[in-house]
Amino acid sequence: RYCCGLSEHCFAEHLCSSDGLVILRYWLRVYSAPSSYIWVMVASESEQMIQLETLANLPEKIRGTVVTIGKFDGIHLGHQQLLAETLKVAKSLELTPSVITFDRHPSETLQSGEVPPALIGPKQKARLLESAGIELVLAAPFDEAFSHLTAKEFVEQYLVEGLKAKTVIVGEGFRFGSGGLGDGALLGQLGQEFGFDVIEIPNLEIDGLKVSTSWIRE
Repeated sequence: RYCCGLSEHCFAEHLCSSDGLVILRYWLRVYSAPSSYIWVMVASESEQMIQLETLANLPEKIRGTVVTIGKFDGIHLGHQQLLAETLKVAKSLELTPSVITFDRHPSETLQSGEVPPALIGPKQKARLLESAGIELVLAAPFDEAFSHLTAKEFVEQYLVEGLKAKTVIVGEGFRFGSGGLGDGALLGQLGQEFGFDVIEIPNLEIDGLKVSTSWIRE
């Protein structure tokens, strides 16, 4: 049941199965998401999504991307806002809608102790992102070397030189780079320096509570 997360709103016939898509159907019916969200939940008829673990394997056909960044460890309604905006902007610019996520929970590398239980596994995550319409996913290895990249190094290596990002879409409160020193304001400054736009999406709240993986888990 906690896979859906919103237990106080949950209907028995919509409890999660091994098919993660049931989560999206549930949210769609209960919250009647605005049309800009609904279309991201519909299965895509595009080519098979490109899944990468390193930038070395980036296909030559990728000439530019619109990128959103995050753990995407639940594909909840807040995540869906980011995906919807990514798809909308990518379509308008005729670029590849892309996601940078991670091969493990950052806490596995950054903190000792118990890692929060996952809401969905990596295969479910990939299926949900693909069915949303995302065309390229980079699951960056969140190892010690990655964790020590400065904010500027991350932007240069992954967004500019790697994915050739033209627009980067992040959620409110986004942090990046070693020690989490990078924020939305710094990303905007780096975007001006390197020639990409930044869109920051406000947090989604339901009944006054921010929709997040932690909230769903609780």
